[in-house]
Amino acid sequence: MTEPIELGTFGPGFTENPHPVYARLRERGPVHRVRLPPPDEHQQVWLVVGHEEARAALADPRLAKDGSKIGITFLDEELIGKYLLAADPPQHTRLRGLIAREFTPRRVAALRPRVQEITDALLDAMLPHGSADLVESFAHPLPLIVICELLGVPEIDRTAFRRMSTEAVAPTDSQTG
Repeated sequence: MTEPIELGTFGPGFTENPHPVYARLRERGPVHRVRLPPPDEHQQVWLVVGHEEARAALADPRLAKDGSKIGITFLDEELIGKYLLAADPPQHTRLRGLIAREFTPRRVAALRPRVQEITDALLDAMLPHGSADLVESFAHPLPLIVICELLGVPEIDRTAFRRMSTEAVAPTDSQTG
C-alpha cells in the first residue's frame, strides 16, 4: 500500500481553497489515503474525490460519516453539536425527520418565488459595481438568507447569524498550521 498523501504539505492555501488540490488528485484517481493537516496530522482517512465513488461511499452502510467513530471531532461539531451531514443512522434518520417537512416538494415549490426574489436582489446589488466576488456576493449569502427565513431568524439578527455560521465552519489558526 502506498504512503498517505500529506495534506499538511499544501499549507494554509489548502484550507482556504482545497479545490485545486482536489482537481490534481482527481487526475490521479478517485480515492486517496491521506493524512490530515495539523492539528490532526496523526489521523489518516480516505479522501474520495470522484463523483460516482463518493455516491457509492455515501450509500455504503459499512462506511461512516461520523468522525467520532474513528476518534475525530471537528470544530464545527464542538461548537454546534452533531449535524445531519456528519451523522450516521440512526442519528441521521432522527435529524432528517426533524427537518423533512420543511423540504417536501410542495414546501420547496412554495419557496421558489421567494428564493427567486432573493436571487434577483443579490444580483441587482452586484450590477452597480460592474464586477463582484461571486462567492462572497451571491453563493454564500443566498443559502444563508433562505435558511434564516426557514428558521425564522429576523432580518436584524442575520448578520450575527452569518458571522456565527462562518465561525462555526471556518478553520482556526491552530488548524491551518
